[in-house]
Amino acid sequence: AGVAPRVRLMALKFLSGSGSGSTSDSVLALNYALSFNAPISSNSYGGGGSSSARQAALEAAATQGHLFVAAAGNDASNNDVSPQYPCSYAVENIVCV
Repeated sequence: AGVAPRVRLMALKFLSGSGSGSTSDSVLALNYALSFNAPISSNSYGGGGSSSARQAALEAAATQGHLFVAAAGNDASNNDVSPQYPCSYAVENIVCV
């Protein structure tokens, strides 16, 4: 029963308890999800600068039809003026919330 009885969840963690982590670990987590054909991921992390490795992983995810939901940030800032990553990558499969 329920609204989505066939849904499956995959919890992936790459940040420490204090909230720090590396871009390479975020890429590994996304690639792991993609290896299981996860159609969507919810990514509530942000910070740091742009990374060509993470952008390439997001572009690869887009070719697989993966929807990447990203945090838009918590400072009420304009992401077009002050980019927040991974939200601000110009990749078609990213939805910033």
